[in-house]
Amino acid sequence: MSDDLGVLDAARLLAAGDLSSIELTEACLRRIEERNGGPPTFDGGPDRVNAWARLYPELAREQATAADERRVREGDATPLLCGIPIGLKDLYAVAGLPLTASSRVLEGNVPAIDSTAWQRLREQGMVLLGHTHTHEFAAGGTTDQVGNPWAPERIVGGSSGGSAAALAAGMTPAALGTDTCGSLRIPSACCGTSTIMPSAGRLTLDGVIPLARTLDQLRAGDLARRFGDRGEDELDGADDATISQRLLVMNMDDAPYVDLARTLARSSDRAAVEAAFLVVLTRAPSAEEARRFEERLRGARGEERARRVADLLAALRSTTEAAWNH
Repeated sequence: MSDDLGVLDAARLLAAGDLSSIELTEACLRRIEERNGGPPTFDGGPDRVNAWARLYPELAREQATAADERRVREGDATPLLCGIPIGLKDLYAVAGLPLTASSRVLEGNVPAIDSTAWQRLREQGMVLLGHTHTHEFAAGGTTDQVGNPWAPERIVGGSSGGSAAALAAGMTPAALGTDTCGSLRIPSACCGTSTIMPSAGRLTLDGVIPLARTLDQLRAGDLARRFGDRGEDELDGADDATISQRLLVMNMDDAPYVDLARTLARSSDRAAVEAAFLVVLTRAPSAEEARRFEERLRGARGEERARRVADLLAALRSTTEAAWNH
């Protein structure tokens, strides 16, 4: 069923024309109605998942329809993530929509501009289902108003508990969270989802409500239902060392080698979705960088392709680190 799809499978079906974004979005909205335990509330309740702080069904349908129309216009050039639904932790600003950090203190707070992370995802055509609950102001590791989909009486973890619960319950293929000292990793462990904590400062936090700017650095990051949905499980049979090298790119922001991600996003291997996330959360590459990378990968398959990707990542990482040190 389309509401059980992870990011990889959904991206493939959308690209092949076997599924539309509006069909996928409607399936997610039905699943939310079936499994959230009622409309979103601040406090939650017994036997309720209550993963969402707010839902935007009409906006989601509008964005899904626009994504389908874009795919018709752009064909093979359509971004991989176009049309895929996502939930945003209730710390990420969306222009014109409430942002409360799951706290009554911020009721009525409506940002005027998008957070940079959502702006980039929106530009790629992702579909916003709603804001997911956080532990109030992200200051805790339990997200008490959210029930664990596997056992509602148990904690979901935090502070990105709503995002992890929504994924585990099959309400959305993807979600964003943040992490200071476990806020992605704890709920992912509690709910059986997949995540990684990017290095501090490597992904932009513009428009994200902080825990304490003078005390810590939040890490913006994404979660997915399965390891493979993050594109981390294989690259044409790559070994652990190669996969580790690939993961380094997930920790980079504003780097000159993001063309690597854009090129991989057009490829057919399992790095595609990971690369697409990277592209939208970082700046676009130059045409010359993209051309050079494509030439390096052209014709390579299997272990040879994996080796070339690993070599490129290592070289580009070295170049970027040198730039940071100056």
